[in-house]
Amino acid sequence: MDGFELAGRQLRVNTVHDKGSTRGIIGGIQQDSLDEGGGTNLNSVSRQALMQKLARTEPAAARPAPIMRPTNIPTTMKSRCILLKNMFNPEEETDPDWHKELQADVKDECEAKYGKVEAIKVEVESQGEIYLRFGAVEDATNAIEGLNGRWFGGNQVSAAYISDAIMDAHL
Repeated sequence: MDGFELAGRQLRVNTVHDKGSTRGIIGGIQQDSLDEGGGTNLNSVSRQALMQKLARTEPAAARPAPIMRPTNIPTTMKSRCILLKNMFNPEEETDPDWHKELQADVKDECEAKYGKVEAIKVEVESQGEIYLRFGAVEDATNAIEGLNGRWFGGNQVSAAYISDAIMDAHL
């Protein structure tokens, strides 16, 4: 590989000995070190140190202790708004007003069982998402407990709280 050109520069290949000198034969003349054009003299110890630095095997600097967060914050915040998933498959619906009928049916059932529904939105271009806003958090909680895991139209429904901002974005 000695003399091979790479990225516009000519490579020099020499051997390294324990004393740190390099020996190579160029044009029949033995050279004891690299020329001024680049490279460095490395003995086996300094070569090992360089390889360790390149491999970053040195112990990592001590990291600061993580900031402790309060433990009394609930992981899921309760809300008046919920999202029902897997309520329908839009590819299977044929009636032009199927989403209006589904919206009315879901609203009627939720109001009869769980409480006042203030807003409802069937996302036609989704895989079965229906957004609901109840009048109170307790009503939404009861709806999640009653609907999560229930089967509807051959699909198992999942129900979860969502924020008011997400609900507003879908109305």
